[in-house]
Amino acid sequence: SGLTRGSNPTIRTNLASGNYATYQAGFDLYGIRPEKRGQTPDFSYHIGSSTYRSNNYREHNAERLNNIAVDLTYKDTYLSYYKISQHLELPGGLSWQQVWQNPRQSQNNTDYNNQDHDILQLGMKHNLSKNWFADLDISLKKMDGIGTYGQYPFNEERQTASVNPKVSGIINFKKYSVLPTAGIDLSYCQYKRNSDKVSQNQGSIYGQFIFPITPKVSTILGSRYAQAFYQISASTINTTIKPINRAWINSLELNWQ
Repeated sequence: SGLTRGSNPTIRTNLASGNYATYQAGFDLYGIRPEKRGQTPDFSYHIGSSTYRSNNYREHNAERLNNIAVDLTYKDTYLSYYKISQHLELPGGLSWQQVWQNPRQSQNNTDYNNQDHDILQLGMKHNLSKNWFADLDISLKKMDGIGTYGQYPFNEERQTASVNPKVSGIINFKKYSVLPTAGIDLSYCQYKRNSDKVSQNQGSIYGQFIFPITPKVSTILGSRYAQAFYQISASTINTTIKPINRAWINSLELNWQ
């Protein structure tokens, strides 16, 4: 049997009085395999695209937003890619007198910010045993931007990577079940604006236990330890930031359902 294809194209428009105008359009394509009813699909996909246009009411405040999404799933593994392009004009703030005179006016006709985002996500699940499960999520993000603010041009770039493994389980005790969870969160981020650059490495380890007291009341005990390392190469960014920050947080909650 082949793929079951289904499409759901949508076109939406919204026009209001005055000069405020908005336009939206989108398209989605889905598929699964196998196509037999009652059988869990091994493979599925989603491909979507959307566009958005608006003048955002004010002068020099037009916005264009284009999105592309691709989602692939094979059994307990998924892969997703998203492309987001945003073009935004920045009109600047107004005083109360200017708002009273004309709330649509802009402070300038030069400021803008254009950003392109690329996002790649990979995840998988694995049953270690009947009552224990492992999850892994990996994310890569990249942003490139260009613009002008206060009549000063700038270029910006952000790169982010994260890895999040987690183990969870079920411990049966008499007629109740204890739910333990433990994981590690690792991330790296670098942001550059013109010649200024800031990078951050962050890591944390956490654990959580959910203890049932009654069928409706449970206690949640959690703990997380985190470290963040900063590296700054900038003349205009606050350099009083500590190069290493550490935090240890413990929590005890009472949950009623």
